[in-house]
Amino acid sequence: MTKSSNNAGIYNFLSLLFLLLTIGTVVLVVILMLRPAPVEVLDVASLPTPIILPTDTETPTITPTFTPATPVAETAGRVFVYKLPDTLSDTVGEFEQGTVLEIIGVTVNGDWYEVRLPGGGSGWIQSSPTITRFSGDRAALQIVGTATFTPTVTFTPTATDTPSQTPTITNTPGPTDTPSATPTPSVSPTPSPSPTPTGPTPTLPPTLSPFLFALRNEIEFLPNANSAGCSWTGISGSVLQQDGQPVTQQYNIRVFTENGDFESLVVTGSNTTFGEISGWEVPVANVLNTRTYLVRVESLGGTPISDNVRVTFPGDCTKNRAVVRFIQTRDR
Repeated sequence: MTKSSNNAGIYNFLSLLFLLLTIGTVVLVVILMLRPAPVEVLDVASLPTPIILPTDTETPTITPTFTPATPVAETAGRVFVYKLPDTLSDTVGEFEQGTVLEIIGVTVNGDWYEVRLPGGGSGWIQSSPTITRFSGDRAALQIVGTATFTPTVTFTPTATDTPSQTPTITNTPGPTDTPSATPTPSVSPTPSPSPTPTGPTPTLPPTLSPFLFALRNEIEFLPNANSAGCSWTGISGSVLQQDGQPVTQQYNIRVFTENGDFESLVVTGSNTTFGEISGWEVPVANVLNTRTYLVRVESLGGTPISDNVRVTFPGDCTKNRAVVRFIQTRDR
């Protein structure tokens, strides 16, 4: 009985020991699994110095864009060159699309360019943007074809008859017994006055303006009639023919300031407030102001065909719309 009890105690002790070892092993394994991995500390000083190899960098090539000072026209298609600025005149040349021609002159209305021909001489091409593309300095364009009148004053003098003076000779006889020589008087001629021109004083004709259009009458200031009321300032007007009827051909109207901080371009017929066919309107501000603007007529090619008209607003709500009417002054 005693021996069996001893064996059972040893068995129980070994079982308990095995259990404790098992538990300890499991705990150790769990601790090892949950422990963070060791961080390896590198000695930077012991590392080799990296060598950076240069890489090729492509340098972009900048192609400058030049704007020629000399005005030129590039043909937008097949273009005929005429002897005169008229499609009914003889042709003196023909060029394909992309040909660049030097411009040496422009008509008063801006519809034709005089160009220098490559083989010598000159001719005329139309300035429409659908035919030619302009580039260069517009200020360098020279207006050609303007008629120049030289007044000739003709005087018609009326001759005045001047009677000739007949001298009277008086003989003085000497004593009878002693005759003496009779003196011969000398006759001095009477000068005849030069003819004096008579008739009305000739009147010289007025100087012909180089521009096709001019201001018709004084600038008129009116209150704005649209819904903006006083919160609006603008310039309206129309372009008329010599007979006072609206022009049927379209023109550009350019409104700008001298310092260049405002510029607007519209075409005739774009607004019917002051003309069904040739009316136009340019809003310049959303408030009342007292600024000065310049207005002129241009061809569709951009050539000025009127002088600059100066418009200065008074800053008055009853005068915040300026009406500027241009009229054609002569034939083309």
